[in-house]
Amino acid sequence: MLYSATCQEFLCHIWQWQSLIVGTIAVLAAIATIWHMRKQITQIEKARAEDFERKKKAYRARMNPILSNLCHYNIDCFEALISEDELRPIPLEPVDEVKLIGEAIEYADEESSEAMAQMISQYQIHRSRLREFLAEKEYKPRADWSAEMVYNATLLHFQITNMFDYARSKEESIPTTKPSREQMMNALRNMMGLEAYLAHEQRVAGGRELIEKRHTE
Repeated sequence: MLYSATCQEFLCHIWQWQSLIVGTIAVLAAIATIWHMRKQITQIEKARAEDFERKKKAYRARMNPILSNLCHYNIDCFEALISEDELRPIPLEPVDEVKLIGEAIEYADEESSEAMAQMISQYQIHRSRLREFLAEKEYKPRADWSAEMVYNATLLHFQITNMFDYARSKEESIPTTKPSREQMMNALRNMMGLEAYLAHEQRVAGGRELIEKRHTE
C-alpha cells in the first residue's frame, strides 16, 4: 500500500511538471542539434580551407616552369619582331600556360591575384598587337618599327619575371607596384640579352623613350 501511494504521488508530480520536463528535453535536444550542426560546419569549413591551401600550393608549384615558358614565348616574339630574316615563324601562343595562371588567380591572395590579372591583360594586349606585325604564317620585316611594341614586350617581361619569387615560395605575395624606370630598363636588357641589345640599340630607342616618359626613377 505504501509503495502504491508513493508511486501515485510520484506520477502525480510528473504529471504536474510534464510541460516543464518536455520543454527542458526539447531545449536540450535543440542545443545538441545546434552543437552538432556547428561541429559539422566547422569540419566542412576546415576541409574547404585545407583543400584551398592544397590547391594554392599545387598551383604555385606548377607556376615556375609555366613562367619560364611565358618568358621564352615573349623573347621569341621579340626576336621575331627585330629579326631581319625574310621569313620568321610566329611563336605558338602559350594557351595552356595563360589558362593555368588564370586558374591560379582564384587561389591567390588579393594582391597576387591582381598582379596575375594585370599580367594576363598585358599579355592579351601584346598578343593582339603582335598580329599587326606578324603575318598569319610568316614574318615579314616592317619599316615602321613600333616603340609601343617594344614597351609592351618589356612590361610583359617584367610582370612575368616579377612572379618568380612567389612561384618559388620566396615571397607570400606578388607586388603590384608600378615598375621603376631602372626595373623596366633591366627588363628590356634581360629580355634581349646584352649582345642583341647592343646590336639593336637604335631600333629599340623609341621603346626606351616611352619607358623614360612613363616610368620615374
